Amino acid sequence: MEKKDNLISNKRLFSQKIAATEFKTEKEIVSWMGAVQAQNYSLSKWAIGLRLSDSDEQMVESSLD
Repeated sequence: MEKKDNLISNKRLFSQKIAATEFKTEKEIVSWMGAVQAQNYSLSKWAIGLRLSDSDEQMVESSLD
């Protein structure tokens, strides 16, 4: 069962572009997602930054303004 669980979690990480991403900009990420929704603003920024290599909070924040 554990091996199957690992397979499912790995597929999910890749399909959601978390484990490997080809995105270069925040705009590409939001376009791919279609929309961003979270319980609070910080989690919205986290969802974008997680999928962008070498990003930081200020970089994500400035792209949303």
